[in-house]
Amino acid sequence: MDHLVHERDVLLASIEDLDREHAAGDIDDDDYTTLRAGYVERAAVALRALAPTSEAGIGVAAQAPPARPPSWTRRARRALGRRRVRRVLVALGATCALGLVAVAATHAAGVRLPGESATGSVTLTSAAEVRQELDQAAVLASSGEIAKAISVYDTILAAVPTQPEALAYKGWFVRLAGIARRSAPAVAQGDALVRDAVRVAPGYAEARAFDAIALDEEGGDPRGAVVELRAMLRDNPSEVLLQSVGAEAERIFSSEHLAVPAALLRAAAAASASGSGSAG
Repeated sequence: MDHLVHERDVLLASIEDLDREHAAGDIDDDDYTTLRAGYVERAAVALRALAPTSEAGIGVAAQAPPARPPSWTRRARRALGRRRVRRVLVALGATCALGLVAVAATHAAGVRLPGESATGSVTLTSAAEVRQELDQAAVLASSGEIAKAISVYDTILAAVPTQPEALAYKGWFVRLAGIARRSAPAVAQGDALVRDAVRVAPGYAEARAFDAIALDEEGGDPRGAVVELRAMLRDNPSEVLLQSVGAEAERIFSSEHLAVPAALLRAAAAASASGSGSAG
């Protein structure tokens, strides 16, 4: 029962924060409506579950100050209220994933590898809730909280086993954790999840990019990687994704003595210039 009281309090506090941020113009109307509806629905479920509680017990709980939502929730809502930021959140996750294995190595200790038990049992009941969880996972991943991001993807896949974004990103991060911890089963599991994402969503550029890198690095199949990279280019990849994979893609094409597509050359050059500028 305590967990229901806590969930109710967090959700009610989240609704208050959301109303305040919307009134201040920090979140747009569409996101406000979607997020608020999700919070209200989940709060109603918790309240109905608490309904049999004695009147005295309810009174005590009502007098207690509602718990503040986790800091990531407030950060995510502020970010997601800005359409431009929301559109590139997942691509930013790709940048972290593709560019820096060290990120996964640094945060791999808490990542669940094959054979280790899962945690969490949140039930998602709507497309809006799934989208909200995907955005949460992207924020966590871009902040380096890899284990928490994977846990969120587990929740999503329990509800929607073929959700391509969750398959691709969980697979990629499990793969990186496996590399960091020298666990061949984890790397294999991650690669299999990425391939599942390609299978269920052939037009999903990020999954194609992840699969290309995995085919080249673990599969010893640079020709297969080239096929995946060409498919990625047909899938209208974001500029951020192109820049994150550009240098590696250029190397793969060159290793097969193939002309590097102009889009990848431009992206690799832009990423290099950006990196040089940051270093300076």
